[in-house]
Amino acid sequence: MARSSFGALALAAASAWLLAATLSPAFAGTGAQPSSAARGDRVARQAGSEIMLTAPSIGGRYRVVIDESTTVESCLTKFRKIFEIDQDFLLDKDFNVYLKEDEDKPISGKISDHTKLRPWGPDGIELHIYYEPK
Repeated sequence: MARSSFGALALAAASAWLLAATLSPAFAGTGAQPSSAARGDRVARQAGSEIMLTAPSIGGRYRVVIDESTTVESCLTKFRKIFEIDQDFLLDKDFNVYLKEDEDKPISGKISDHTKLRPWGPDGIELHIYYEPK
């Protein structure tokens, strides 16, 4: 009789240990503290507005944080570098940038002159970039 109750006790202890090990963090000090990268993202969002730069013809998308003084040209330069389409024979003047909601007229200059800056979301700012050599 003592043997069977010891087995049940051992099984219950092993089960409790396994449950505790599964639910506890894998490494010491890994509580629910936000990482410094998450904090940096929050600070960046507070510093400006996040927009999406999209090149529909190649399927490339890139998120960038802008402020009131950010220009279309600086975003285009950054986009071309990220997607490695910054070769010398591809001229900046051959790229046109449009607001997603109005692709009839290319924009230039400060982005804030063409649209109200707002947080990223379903109605956020998206710029479409097309290579249209003249």
